[in-house]
Amino acid sequence: MAENVEISIRGRKMVISAEGLTSFEISSIVKKIEEEMKRIEEENDVVDTFKQLMLVSIKYAMESYKKDKLEKTKNLANENKLEEVIEKMEEALNEEKLF
Repeated sequence: MAENVEISIRGRKMVISAEGLTSFEISSIVKKIEEEMKRIEEENDVVDTFKQLMLVSIKYAMESYKKDKLEKTKNLANENKLEEVIEKMEEALNEEKLF
């Protein structure tokens, strides 16, 4: 069952579902979001908090996409290696049967 947690970002309180995460982990995530919003505000002179949140969301979505893509690539590579090993083992077994 999902645990609802109240958070505050830039003074705006909201309740979110925090299934599978501890309150410490949620606090850490909120802190990262606020730090990223502050960085965007300072480096890009973006004072609109909605725009800041949108930019943070896009940044984290792209990072998540890249990680997923890398994981899928690694899984595919591992599957290919496993298939090669199985083929070599089958070949070795077939060669033993001949002798």
